Amino acid sequence: MSANWRAAEHRRRATQDHPQAADAWNNLAQVLLEQGRTGEARQAAQRAVRLGGARFRTYRETLEAIPRAAKGG
Repeated sequence: MSANWRAAEHRRRATQDHPQAADAWNNLAQVLLEQGRTGEARQAAQRAVRLGGARFRTYRETLEAIPRAAKGG
């Protein structure tokens, strides 16, 4: 089991335990993006953006980075 896979599972568990925590959703989006799982990353980032909060700009930046990463850029 790779460290990256464990990181994704840990972050997914955080979203299950704290579904209203935008930070947890954004963190999950970032690790999924690193794994190349752009569809799942987009869904997690969209959830973070919908939840909003003090770091809304960060969540929005994560969401905007997904199409660029999917294109290899």
